[in-house]
Amino acid sequence: MKTIKTAFNLCLIALILISLTKCKNKTIDEDVVLDIDTEIIKFDADVEVTVAEIINIADQAEIYGTVTKKTFDENDILEECATVHKDTILGYPNTTIITTIDFGQSNCQGQDNRKRRGKIKVTSVVQLSPSFDVISREIESDGYHLQENEIKIMMSLQKGTVDSIIEFSVDGNVKIIYNTSQDSCEHTFSRTSSLIKGSDTRFDLTDDVWEIGGSTSGYRKDGKNYESEITEALVKKYYCRVFDMGKIVFSIEGENDYEIDFGAGENASCNSTVDINVNGETVEQIDINIE
Repeated sequence: MKTIKTAFNLCLIALILISLTKCKNKTIDEDVVLDIDTEIIKFDADVEVTVAEIINIADQAEIYGTVTKKTFDENDILEECATVHKDTILGYPNTTIITTIDFGQSNCQGQDNRKRRGKIKVTSVVQLSPSFDVISREIESDGYHLQENEIKIMMSLQKGTVDSIIEFSVDGNVKIIYNTSQDSCEHTFSRTSSLIKGSDTRFDLTDDVWEIGGSTSGYRKDGKNYESEITEALVKKYYCRVFDMGKIVFSIEGENDYEIDFGAGENASCNSTVDINVNGETVEQIDINIE
């Protein structure tokens, strides 16, 4: 049913937004020249991919009962690392399904050469009548580590319908504690995600297209506070790593506001090129892709 796929993909969308929040811009001169730390932006993109991967893992585990595929391609990477266990708490009209993905207590290296350990837990409330329908979901980590960095994530979803379009309100928090330095970053987000394409294909995730709005706040790895607002709806296709289009404006403590525009590059669809804009002018174009 489409509710399982919609809930998880919307998580993917919602969480995929939160990480481009540590982009550091310095003093802008009269010519609107911005000194961009591209390594920080790429670092943010890596946070984004990490969160998206957690959602993808949870998606596969609940729907298929196994974890086999990398987040954005068809390569099996995790099937020898993860075990999936499901518990069902029967009720009427609602039943609760608890899915636990366990990577074990010792690092397991997948075919993507990344090491994981710990657990990811997914709790879904399913309405049995008049149709099998996921009405809410929570995703949380339990000692989950990726490349020795601890990923603490908690996300909740509530389903609604606006003008016959499936819409989820998504609220959550993600914190990453870095093993080498013990520095951390933390992001709290509130999103609205609308499924504008793919709602009529229940078990086919690949045709889903979402529009996302909302805001994020928190602190970056350098300790500075920030707020961000989606000013032009972000469009996300399931099979794309980044957004096709959309804009987010960031306000950083003690720094100038800037905008990230995802509709950049010669072929905006599914590419990883973004424009960094200040005062309506593009000051730099970068590739945020991290393998």
